[in-house]
Amino acid sequence: VMVGTLAYGYSRKPTKTIKPRPNVKIQLCSIECCMLHPINDPGCKKNVQFCQDLADWGSICKNISIWNYNTNFSNYLLPCPNLRVIESNIRYFVANNAMGIFMQAAGNALGAELSELRNYVMANLLWDPSKSGRKLADEFLDLHYGRSADPIRRFINLTHDKALASGLHPNCFGKAKNYAVDASIAQAGLDAFAEALELAENETVRARVEKASICAYRAAIEPIWYIKDRGKLGPGLAQR
Repeated sequence: VMVGTLAYGYSRKPTKTIKPRPNVKIQLCSIECCMLHPINDPGCKKNVQFCQDLADWGSICKNISIWNYNTNFSNYLLPCPNLRVIESNIRYFVANNAMGIFMQAAGNALGAELSELRNYVMANLLWDPSKSGRKLADEFLDLHYGRSADPIRRFINLTHDKALASGLHPNCFGKAKNYAVDASIAQAGLDAFAEALELAENETVRARVEKASICAYRAAIEPIWYIKDRGKLGPGLAQR
């Protein structure tokens, strides 16, 4: 019988004087880590500390699993530019003796940003970490969206490129600005998804594109999302 316990928050750092018994499993949680950079990026201080904690736990415990986060829990609908780090993160965990990996995304929602794509990439990489995350993403986009794939792919690349260029290091809780999502990104998304809708070859694909477009609309209304004084809203928004 294995007894599991979370190394989470204040308990993420290894114990100094106590060693887990052989039947204790430590599940190390990366909730403080940066979502935009690979977990082993030496230039990301948040992630460097996590890797040190993983190594330190490994020196006193052979049964380590990972709890990793792959969505923005503050708002599931906003663009979350973490798709490029899923491959490198899973490979690092495997290479550093993780006996299991739990990739948490939006488990209590069906409409999270690009959830089908993200789940496809995560599931395939958990099954075979030697696969290419980029190729898996392209495969899904082409199969799921058909002729509509290219403008959606262009928008995904834009959000990821801008996030990396921003110098930001957000964890899995944040507003749009924490992920470098601004009005220009929102407009680019609205334009990309409008193009994708025009290219959709049938109603099934069109419905998929409409669902995916929610992230762009959510980004577009970000400025009014946190307004508490309803008098500052236009009549149409105030009624909602």
